[in-house]
Amino acid sequence: MNRFVLYYDADGDAPASDVRRLEQDPHTAIVSAARDMVLLDSDQATIDQFLAESPGWFVTRGAQLSLPVESGFTRALRRL
Repeated sequence: MNRFVLYYDADGDAPASDVRRLEQDPHTAIVSAARDMVLLDSDQATIDQFLAESPGWFVTRGAQLSLPVESGFTRALRRL
């Protein structure tokens, strides 16, 4: 399984029915969810099928995310 971030890009919050479908899918494990974003572990085929059936969503693979690193953590790594 790979980690993906699904974003809901339409007006309003993500449809609860879409999130429930993801929760009930045996090939998907939701790690975290917000009103317009879902972080999950799943396979590519499941994500592709979900996107085809659910308008307003787009996906980013977790490995492609760029998150800021706290400056103290960066300094600590340089000392190692």
